[in-house]
Amino acid sequence: MMRPSEHTPLLHALIRLARWHRYTLYGVIVLLTLSGALWLWLHYFGATVGEYGRVPHPQEQTALQIHGAAAMLALFFLGTLLLAHMIHAWEAGRNRWSGGTLAAAMLILTLTGYALYYAGDERLRAGASVLHWVLGLAVPIALVVHITLGRRRP
Repeated sequence: MMRPSEHTPLLHALIRLARWHRYTLYGVIVLLTLSGALWLWLHYFGATVGEYGRVPHPQEQTALQIHGAAAMLALFFLGTLLLAHMIHAWEAGRNRWSGGTLAAAMLILTLTGYALYYAGDERLRAGASVLHWVLGLAVPIALVVHITLGRRRP
């Protein structure tokens, strides 16, 4: 009797995402990462000092709007992974560490993004901000590791 962790064509088909699904997810993650990195750059290095103090870069708000829209798309498409990918891979024992780490990072990014938008306490927002951008910049690296590990196993 085959264990769920053993490779079968059906299991492989259940775990592997369709090409359109993969490329859509990759595109959304790239848009999310680039818009977040752009906002970081504009916020910390693009501001100028005017007559009345710090003046944000004129495109900072646009970068944040794109980032917010990309975050909504990411939440939708990450949600599609639960039934299409995560459960089958978990049951098969495939890439649990890297997949679990990515899922946890996405959950923390969602919670810190929510805190950045809705939290009134400035100390909470400051902590959420640092955690959000550090994780946000690390997730693409973790995603590449996850994909590489997944493709290495038969």
